[in-house]
Amino acid sequence: MHAFLGAFRHGLKSVFTTLLFSLVGFAIVGGAYKFGETRLISLFKTHPSLLEPTIFFAIALPILSTLALFLAIIGYIAGLINRLRKRGKE
Repeated sequence: MHAFLGAFRHGLKSVFTTLLFSLVGFAIVGGAYKFGETRLISLFKTHPSLLEPTIFFAIALPILSTLALFLAIIGYIAGLINRLRKRGKE
């Protein structure tokens, strides 16, 4: 919701910030898989109770990052339409 409102009010600056944080979220999950795969597997063998929260995190973080970016783009378009409509009334 903050991504939508920020992009609605502030424009592309907020969309780029949201894009940056979305890419960071994807990089965290991808980096954990690429560089920490063997460590994670050994951790799950010793502590199997950590498997479920880790899978939830690995699924939820990219989905929420994508949703925030999608809302920011929609907010930017809605704000652009709103600003153009106000400019036409003057």
